[in-house]
Amino acid sequence: MHSVASRKGPLDEVFFRGFPGSLTACGLLTCILWDAISFIPHMTKRRSAREWAVQFLFQNDFNPLEIGQALHEFWAGKNPDRKSRSFAEDLIRGVLARVDQIDRLMQSYAEHWEIKRMNAVDRNVIRLALYEMLFRPDIPPVVSINEAVDIARDFSSNESGKFVNGILDRALRDLRRPMREAAQPQPPGNING
Repeated sequence: MHSVASRKGPLDEVFFRGFPGSLTACGLLTCILWDAISFIPHMTKRRSAREWAVQFLFQNDFNPLEIGQALHEFWAGKNPDRKSRSFAEDLIRGVLARVDQIDRLMQSYAEHWEIKRMNAVDRNVIRLALYEMLFRPDIPPVVSINEAVDIARDFSSNESGKFVNGILDRALRDLRRPMREAAQPQPPGNING
């Protein structure tokens, strides 16, 4: 078995640039996230794209860069198929373009939680799911919620899955579109432009 300090995945230099030391909390998280991705059997292409999107959004929280440079560095050493990479980048760009609007909505559903104090994985999983629910009519909201809960459990904890589900369930109640089918979304009334 490798020690955590000796395990370096392709994400280490890009994912957590700027964190000192050979083993930091973020370095340990890199190992955990990398292991979670490496050993999930029969992952769908869209599921893996969502996981890459969450990783990128997590990275961006701690080390924001210009999007083109950040994506170039993020994909270095990875070999996703064209469709998975395209889907992941569409999600990433969509979330980042609307992050303020998504965060306002998330805050309205996260009773007694400040967004900046949320677990960073949970926060970015919720951002991704809310983006899909509001702005991706090709994805049924229940699919976004189920994927978000599973990703939160895989990358964080069972408790994170419950937390993410609770917030997204509140958002789903206000969403004016079919839950189980693709449709044109209409944002809930409490989202401001």
